[in-house]
Amino acid sequence: MIPGIFSSQGGINAERLDSFNSKLFRSQLAGTAPIFALSSGSAQFQLTSKIHYWFMKQPYSSKLIATADAEANNTATSITVDKGAVVEPSSVIMNTKTNEYMFVSAVSGNTLTVVRGFAESTAEAVTKNDELLYLGTAKKEGSLAPNPKYRRGVPRMNYSQIFRNGWGTTRTAEHIKLITGNKATENKEDAVSMHAQDIEMALLLGRKSLNQVDGSEVLSTMDGLMSIVKNNTVLSAAATLDSIQEWMYSNFETCPEGVPNERVVMTSLNVLYILNKLIREAGSSYYPIGTATKVYGLDVYALQLPGMQEVKILAHPLFSQTESLSKSMLIYHPGLIKIGYMTDAEIKDATPVGMDGQANVITSELTLEYADENTGGVLSNISLE
Repeated sequence: MIPGIFSSQGGINAERLDSFNSKLFRSQLAGTAPIFALSSGSAQFQLTSKIHYWFMKQPYSSKLIATADAEANNTATSITVDKGAVVEPSSVIMNTKTNEYMFVSAVSGNTLTVVRGFAESTAEAVTKNDELLYLGTAKKEGSLAPNPKYRRGVPRMNYSQIFRNGWGTTRTAEHIKLITGNKATENKEDAVSMHAQDIEMALLLGRKSLNQVDGSEVLSTMDGLMSIVKNNTVLSAAATLDSIQEWMYSNFETCPEGVPNERVVMTSLNVLYILNKLIREAGSSYYPIGTATKVYGLDVYALQLPGMQEVKILAHPLFSQTESLSKSMLIYHPGLIKIGYMTDAEIKDATPVGMDGQANVITSELTLEYADENTGGVLSNISLE
């Protein structure tokens, strides 16, 4: 984890004792594998199957969209809504357009029987698509217990994926001293670096699949973040500060329970340049992107737009180096991402018989879980043309 950057990670110890996975991402200083680094530590969990299931809980909705069956004037005691099943008798609701309070005395299907002008408010006509805000219940003394409520989770799944990277040296090379140490140490560090970057690629761009490529056992690949998140938008015209801000706003509409409603954005240096240019042109009514903070080799920028909390923006090397990503932004909640390991990363001897030297291999089997697909998305085709 990156302590101090995200509230969701406050007080979390990033390193598991005796974990090669923690050493793996720390060897990279998070500079080339930020998603891997951000999701390591106590966010890990144990896999028991190559197929991992989790449930995405539907958030409680505080708003009920009411639609009048005809004209519901200021004396009508029946109001028709689109989701009557989520309303219970003895609820207090408020029309957000007129500020009229109503008391729900009975519910039949999508029809609410209400007391108008409740709590000394003024009864006014209800029009189609008025929003009725649920304010809780007001029960009589000794009233019966209400019907139980529960939320049915939406099942989601991902496959595990096996990553392997090797390194080796000849017997002679093992004894040659380099400025950075011996060749075997250098090769091992290179292999660890490639291993972390391979995992990073899958965490970002992976797509889940089952394949039998050579007639033997099935191999599997996992979905990465850009395949899981759902709020995906392609700009059809030149980017404006408003279009980027509206997209960011839409990702904050779903507030996950138990964690702060915050987001992290990963993008390219090209998009950061565009953002800075748009902000400068907007003038003093907008706050500029703050100076980058270096954390474990990672550049973290703070973007403050009017009416919205601060958004952390990370310049991800894969976005800058990959043409198809250089005009895109990925936004997600840092507290909802987890990595599941079948086992901790393993280092094993793989020296072929007769080789005059040594060869070794690093193996990891893992998958990605993202708790709520509605809290993230991708904005593409960001340009000034």
